Amino acid sequence: MPGLMAAPTGPQGYRGQYTGSRESVTRARHDVEMILSTWHLDELRYPAAQVVAELMANAVSHCGVKPVTMEMTRTPAGVRITVEDSCLKEPVPREAAPTDESGRGMLLIAAFASAWDWEVVRSSRRPVGKRVWADLAM
Repeated sequence: MPGLMAAPTGPQGYRGQYTGSRESVTRARHDVEMILSTWHLDELRYPAAQVVAELMANAVSHCGVKPVTMEMTRTPAGVRITVEDSCLKEPVPREAAPTDESGRGMLLIAAFASAWDWEVVRSSRRPVGKRVWADLAM
């Protein structure tokens, strides 16, 4: 798989570029599961897969088919997952009605993550997108 590199020892980080298509969500989820397995962090595979799927799905559904970057870094407490896209829409947890088919993503992320936040990405002081991150603890 091009671009997938995760070392079992030493500094552990991953950065992948995705097309922004719906298939990117599945690919990023699969990549995260493989990386965590390589890092011997199997206990984080399920929650990390859920978090990256929600972050990527949000990027794809709100930005259209534009490139999305996903990074995962091992931290002393677990891992940090970061998704960067070209949209400026703030990710806000909201209450979804029982009949709503979407709208629970950020609540799911908040449930799995020990912390999460977002920031505006700038180029030459001009906003060009956003970066959303979530920390998962072991």
